[in-house]
This record gives sequence, structure tokens and C-alpha cells, in this order.
Amino acid sequence: MRLNSFLVRDRYMLTGVVVVGICALLVGCSDSSEPEVARVDRILSMGGDSVELSDFERKVFEDGVVSQAEYDEAFGLWAACVKERGVQVGDTGRDEFGFYWQNTITSVNDSAEEDEQMRRDVHECSQGTWIFIDNVYRDQVLNPESRDWFDGIAECLVDAGLVEKGFTREDYFDLPYPPPWGHENEEARECQINPFRVSPKQ
Repeated sequence: MRLNSFLVRDRYMLTGVVVVGICALLVGCSDSSEPEVARVDRILSMGGDSVELSDFERKVFEDGVVSQAEYDEAFGLWAACVKERGVQVGDTGRDEFGFYWQNTITSVNDSAEEDEQMRRDVHECSQGTWIFIDNVYRDQVLNPESRDWFDGIAECLVDAGLVEKGFTREDYFDLPYPPPWGHENEEARECQINPFRVSPKQ
């Protein structure tokens, strides 16, 4: 018998979930040039295969804004789903921005197959409930002007003196691995998780 645990989300990090053409999926969606609808479209169209939104997600995204109550409801739906599948959810505290990030999943399994099933359950429960809404909510808080995230990272790295002036998002994508500043540079890490230097909630 083995005790296993892992974090569902890293602090602040946006996941790579994607859907193409959010306005085609929303009932009554307004012009995508409107700032908040454009935010949803930008976050959910970063690349990859299109997916179907649940009725719950459609309702949340109708006005292009994820409220605190909707964010909490989405997390609650995910947590209820994984618990129904027998997955134990640990303490779900919030960080200084109000994001859920201590979402530790713990299981007592007898095999690697059971571990893999647990991970599938966690992922499947996030579909239609939590993962898209979490991404948009985080962007609202950390990117209030709804700018291109990678432009922000590039500018932040320049300001931190980690790259030369004129460094762009394309240069960021072309960086070698590991990057010139290594794996442990705290300034680089902050640029990637909070490129627009938003202050935490008071």
C-alpha cells in the first residue's frame, strides 16, 4: 500500500487548456472585440484542439467575466466530483491573490494503475467545471489590461536585467533549455507567473 499526494495547481500558473472560437460556443455571445469577451477568447484559444463547453461554463462566460462567486462555485463542483470518485482532497487554502493553490490530492493506492486512475479522475472532473474558469479568473487578476501574456513576460525579463533591451515574445519562445539564467532565478520565475507585477490583495 502506498500513500501518494500531488498538487493540482502550481501557484498562479495558467494551464495550457484551449478552445478555439469561444464566441462560436457561447449562446448570445457579443462582439469579440469587447474587452472581457476578448479576454476569454484569448485565454481559450492559445492553440490545440477545440472542445465543447459545459452548460455551466457557457453561463459563466456569457458576460466575459468570472466573478468570485463563480470561481468558488467552479472549484466546488470540481472538488465534489473528485470526492464522488473516491479521491481525497486536502486543505484548499488560498494564496495572497485569492487563488486556490493548496489543492493537494492524497490517495492510498496499491498499484501504479490506481495512481493513474486517480490522475484521470482529477483531470476528467476539471473538464466542464473548473479548469477553463480558473484560467480566465487568474488572468483577470494578474493581467487586468488583458494584454498578451508573453509580451508581458518579455518586458518583465528586460526590466529585471535578465535579457537585452528589445527582447520579444518570439525571443522568449526561442530560448534554449535551460534558459541563460538557470532554473533557480527568482526574478525570472516571478516574471513568468506575474509578468505585469500585480500586487496581491490586501
